[in-house]
Amino acid sequence: MTAATVTDFKFKTFDRTPGRILPQRIGRVLWLPMFAMALMAFAVGFILAIVRADAIASAGAETTIAALNHVVPGFMFLGFASVFAAISFAIARILASSA
Repeated sequence: MTAATVTDFKFKTFDRTPGRILPQRIGRVLWLPMFAMALMAFAVGFILAIVRADAIASAGAETTIAALNHVVPGFMFLGFASVFAAISFAIARILASSA
């Protein structure tokens, strides 16, 4: 087995910073839309949960209650996923501004 030396690797040197990488550029643009999408998904999930609770309280159709039982967690999951994406994009934006 041969030992690797510095000359075995390709590298470049720059006089200035090479610029932002793709995740940092995307994070700068997408953190706010993802946060807005999270708020919308949470709002839709909350409204559908109220509709489901009203259907249960007023002895509504079982099919409607069962359908809403599956849809509400889906919107809540979409909201949580969007929040985590917005946080990731915001962190990428912060890291890009500190470089």
